[in-house]
Amino acid sequence: MSKVWESINKSLESLVSFGRRQSRLVGPRLKLEKKLVQLRNQRHALVRQRNRLFLQMGAKVYSLHQRDKVKNADLLALCKQADERVAKIEELVEQIEAAQREFDALEEIPEIESDEPLEAEGAEDTESEATVEEEGDSSDAGGDAANATGREPD
Repeated sequence: MSKVWESINKSLESLVSFGRRQSRLVGPRLKLEKKLVQLRNQRHALVRQRNRLFLQMGAKVYSLHQRDKVKNADLLALCKQADERVAKIEELVEQIEAAQREFDALEEIPEIESDEPLEAEGAEDTESEATVEEEGDSSDAGGDAANATGREPD
């Protein structure tokens, strides 16, 4: 029995040794990963701040454009593109409002108050017509039955 305990003890010592080696490797990796995440978060925050500044600059340039104070050709071209977008947006808003007024003017669809199934017009006649057709097909052995399949009679 002591050999079993010795084997178990050796296995446990080996496992503890393996765990220590792994933790020595994992610790520095976790520190570096934490540093990478922090640096990336700082970069993302600065990019967001920069983009907000670009938006503010653009808004100020467009405001100057609306007062005919922009003389730079590149900025003027961009402002004109923005003017085109504004005009298209206004057109779409008008179309949306017209469609909404048209939609609002439509009569509401009434709710069905009965749980009974709806019957199609002439539904009662289809049953009697099917009986007549069946009787007609059985008496006519050749001509019309062949035409019903889409083939020419022989």
